Amino acid sequence: MQTTTPNELLGRIAATANTMIFAPTGLAILAGTAMVAVLDYRVQLLAAGMLALTTALLLALCGRTPAEPPEGLSTDHRLRETGASEKDRG
Repeated sequence: MQTTTPNELLGRIAATANTMIFAPTGLAILAGTAMVAVLDYRVQLLAAGMLALTTALLLALCGRTPAEPPEGLSTDHRLRETGASEKDRG
């Protein structure tokens, strides 16, 4: 971002980027403080556990599949690039 921004706008762009990056943290702290003030700790632990289980289940069901190597590229292409052989690796 800094390499494509004109020098005269760099300060404003950096401030906006900082706000976009750190604002959710401040909002989460505010929400957490409100939860501590209103809810019992057992309800919070139950909600956190359910959220963790739901996330794990979604990742298990819809997770990313392993990427396939590009065509013509074997698993030991780095050995060929460095000039090493199969015997040198072991």
